[in-house]
Amino acid sequence: MTEDCGAFGRADVLFRVTADSSRVNYALGDIDNMRMQRQIRQDTGALTDFHLDGAVSTGVTATNLGNGSGQVIAGPFEWTGDSSAPTSNQFRIAGVTNGAVSRIDVSIANATASGYAGDFNDCSLTIRPQRAGARDYIILREDLADCGAFGRGDLSFRIQAPLSAFPAAVKVRRLAFGADGDITDFGFDAEAGAGQTPTTISGGREEVVFGPFEWVGDAQAGTRGVFRITGIVGGLPDSIDIAIANATAGNGQFTGAYSDCSLTLRPGRAGLNEFVIGAADFIDCGGFGRGDLSFRIRADAAVLADTVRMRRFAVTTAGGLTDFGFDND
Repeated sequence: MTEDCGAFGRADVLFRVTADSSRVNYALGDIDNMRMQRQIRQDTGALTDFHLDGAVSTGVTATNLGNGSGQVIAGPFEWTGDSSAPTSNQFRIAGVTNGAVSRIDVSIANATASGYAGDFNDCSLTIRPQRAGARDYIILREDLADCGAFGRGDLSFRIQAPLSAFPAAVKVRRLAFGADGDITDFGFDAEAGAGQTPTTISGGREEVVFGPFEWVGDAQAGTRGVFRITGIVGGLPDSIDIAIANATAGNGQFTGAYSDCSLTLRPGRAGLNEFVIGAADFIDCGGFGRGDLSFRIRADAAVLADTVRMRRFAVTTAGGLTDFGFDND
């Protein structure tokens, strides 16, 4: 238990496990079979697997700006809500001695409100000394009030501090807390985020395909999947077709082909540079129980950006929240 280590506050912890070979269940020389994984449970019962623990990340090395100053850029952190959002996003900048940041500028791309250009002129955060720790600096949801009511967007941070405060690589991580206390680490933050490049098809149109997203419930499911597509910049797509593989209901009518379902394109689901598919929209597909869903999006070439991304998270009727980190494996 961590109480054996004293009151260290928060830190990045490494473990060294030593045992007699007779007590360890692996073949000699096969150390790769040993695993250590973490789960976090809150007093409310909220749970996350901290998918980011398994992400390979060397962090970001600070750029020397001269005059003793350094700079790090991190992000984007997709689908971040503003200070009034029901999902509370919190960010930790780790690797800053005494949390001695001097400036944090925020780029807000794909904001659902107008007035944001997606560059670092969008917002500058007030530096709050109480957010500084021995080796980190924390950004809380209420701090994003400095950026106004942007709704939700893809946030990148430009962080400046004395170069001496960046002794090693810097990592920026996000946690999100649901309205009822559930927690997720948004594991897709660690993905390279390259997205998909649309493919040209006939008639001046393009298509892009995502999935499969495993174990998605239909419109009646207790766990509600929410999907966000970014890179839809010129209006509604022509069509969104869904292939439903491994359906648990439907008496064989779902074959895993894109003829399984075509979604009604609801204008209310379109935002600036995005389109959101809610769980209720799967009523268009009928009762498939749960299945592994792939999406095919077709649109005029002017509608799709050069790069398109699709992300999922899910909420339960009891307020539970997860990012389904295995979507990115």
